[in-house]
This record gives sequence, structure tokens and C-alpha cells, in this order.
Amino acid sequence: MDPSSCCLPNYSPPSSPPSFSPHIIEGERSLLYTERTSHAATGTFTMNAGNISIALTEQDEDSPLPVYSQRGVVAGSVNFEDCTNVRAVILKFQGRLRLSVTGSNASSSTIKVLSEAFLLYSGDASPESSSCPRSIPFSVIFPSTFSDGTREISLPPSYEGTFTGIPGIYAKCEYNLKVVIKTTKSLPWNKEKKIIVPLNYCPRKRPPQPIIPRLDLFSSIKTVPEEWFQTTATLKGRADSQLLPLETHFLLPSVRSFGLSDTIPFHIQITGPLSSLRVLLSHLSTERLAGLELNRPKDPYIMIMSVIIMREIYVQVNRQVVWKHCVIGKGVLRAIPPQFDSDCSNLGSSSRDDGPISGLMPDVGQSIDWEGEIRCQEDVKVGSFDAGKVSLKEFLIFSVQPGLPMQSTAFLPLRNAVPISLATDTWGSGHGGGI
Repeated sequence: MDPSSCCLPNYSPPSSPPSFSPHIIEGERSLLYTERTSHAATGTFTMNAGNISIALTEQDEDSPLPVYSQRGVVAGSVNFEDCTNVRAVILKFQGRLRLSVTGSNASSSTIKVLSEAFLLYSGDASPESSSCPRSIPFSVIFPSTFSDGTREISLPPSYEGTFTGIPGIYAKCEYNLKVVIKTTKSLPWNKEKKIIVPLNYCPRKRPPQPIIPRLDLFSSIKTVPEEWFQTTATLKGRADSQLLPLETHFLLPSVRSFGLSDTIPFHIQITGPLSSLRVLLSHLSTERLAGLELNRPKDPYIMIMSVIIMREIYVQVNRQVVWKHCVIGKGVLRAIPPQFDSDCSNLGSSSRDDGPISGLMPDVGQSIDWEGEIRCQEDVKVGSFDAGKVSLKEFLIFSVQPGLPMQSTAFLPLRNAVPISLATDTWGSGHGGGI
């Protein structure tokens, strides 16, 4: 016996590790805290078809369809009440883009973005097995990209959109699981049963930085000027009006990427000669007119100032390229009251005489200001994406337009579009107090 063996210490099992809690207890402090971006779903989605059912785990109980994010794992099982005559079980994981253009040059195309097949069970491959298992588990993963033949593109989300007109367009991206069950009976031919489970693919994304809470231009422009993005456009008078032009300044958060549920602040400043401002404000409205086809406004020279979120859908079908636009959000504007001693206080509308904002706008006379907010409509569930043959893009548009089409006013129409991107989540989603 090795004499050193008698010197070995006695073995004793290690003590249990300390219990862990995500909550701070007495004597502890939090250095950094980041919440989960979503709760862990523990429900099961089940689709029944006779004596066969497809069960998908880790789903919300109240969700009408199974939902998966990027690289989402589609896990579940195929279950049988009676599997005596089952010869084979095949799982197909599928996704496709269906695009069409209507009109005189109608055309359509289908693009496979996902196509995978798996043999879950084969009686021919397992002759020693008397019958198919009553429950067959499976697990597949959504890929990050697909190939359109020339390049790798991010897998698009589930989406469906119809836009009428000439030409009209239709775009749909859909995903599903197809389970094919082949059975053998006493008849001299085989029978097949197919069960299709639609899937909602919703890749999550959030803006790269937050919007400062209660972002107000005049209180923040000196302390955090980098938080604002400014774009300028000239509001020109018609040739016969002899009015000097006005400069419009449209400001929004510099990140220009927002969650679908974000409330986006903006600021509008119009600067220029007092005479032009008076004419503009005497005919300016921030409320859209109702019943334009039936009732003309009392003021035939009225101009509407508005801020909207415009969505552009691009579709390429074979060699045809079509763009369509729709409004998915309308802003609320509030005039900022003028100072008591302002030269603009008699314009008949709220204004300021603070002059241009230092470091952003040139000094060109008097100025009037509005502030407001805008957000997407609640029925908008899909953010910006680019899948090659189809894409969704958004713009924040500030405009000053005639109240009626083809209406003559003292000023020419103005339309200033700022590209933005929309993400599924807000920046704050999942942030509890960390940096």
C-alpha cells in the first residue's frame, strides 16, 4: 500500500449552493438589472384532426396561432389515439411568399422561403416495431435567412396586405407545419392524411436607443441637442400672391427608429416675415376636414397642416415593380402659446418670438411653433422589413396642403418626408432599471 494514501483527507460532500433569487434581499444592492424581454410561455397549442392531434409547447394559452421569434424552436409532438395502421409520419416545415399584381398586366409569383422535410417514423425502417408510437416528439428551428437565388436575405415575418387600385397588389408571407400520415389498410392501396398547422413568425426587434421621456424641444435642445433630428423645407407663396417664402423646420427624435407602440414626439417651427405668417395663419388648420366631397369648407383658401406615418409597400412580380402607400398613423398637434410681449401675439394664432432655436435654425424673423405626438394604429402588427421582392418602409411626413384637391391657396403645397423604421418592440421592453 502506498504510505501516502493514509494521509489523504476524509471525503465529505460539498455544501449546497446558496439559494438564488432575482429580488434584492436585506444587505444586497443591484448593480445592473435587465428583465426578460418577454415572459416564458408555458401553454400548449393543440390542433385536433380526428384521432390525431398536433401539440406545440411553450405557447400563450390565449394565442389563436403558435407564435415564434427569430431562431424560434418549433417543438411539440404528433399524438395518436389509434396508431395501428400508421405506416409513416412525415413532418414538413414550410414558408412561402405569394405576390401578385392585378390590372391590365396581371401577374403572380410564389417564392419558397422555407422548405424542410423530416421522416418522424417509418414502419419500413423499423420492421421489428409492431406499431407506431402513440406520441412522436419533434423539434425544428426557424432559420435566420433564405436565398432568393442571388443573395441571403433575412427571413420575412408573417404578413398579408391587399392594396386596391390600378394596378393593385397582394402580398402574403405564410408559414406552417404540415404533418403527413400514411396508413395501410386491407385495401390494395395506401391512404394519406394531411394536417396543416399555421404558424405566426414574428421576429422581434427594438430601436437601438430610447426616446428621452417627456422629450420637449425647448427644455432639451441646449442640454441634449443630439437627441433631435431636424429637416428644413421652404413654404413658397404662389407667384400671384407676392408673398415672401417661409421656412419650415420639422424636428423629431434623432434615433428615427421606433417601436410600434411608441409615442413619437415632434416639433414644428415656421419662421419668416410677419406679413407672410399672418396670411398663413389666417387660413391654416390642424384639423382634417370631414365630408370633403359633399361640403366645401367655409374658407375656400384653407390649408391643412398635418403629420402622418406613411407606409410604403414595394412588390416586384416577375419584371413588374409596383409601390403602394397607406397611412398607418395620424399626429396630434398643439400650438405653443406666444410670449406676452411677442410681436406675433396679434397673428390670431399661437406663436413665439423667441427667435430661431440656437444652433439649429437661421435667424429669419419671427417664428411660430407647434408640438405634438404620433403613434401607429393599433391594428399595425408588423414593422419594417426587406425580403427582396417585397418590402415595407415607413416615413414620417409633415405637410401643409390645400383643404380640397386642386384648391388654389396663397401658398404652394409642401410635403416633407423623413424615413423612419418601425420595430416590433419599444426600446424599454425588457429593461427594468439597468443601463
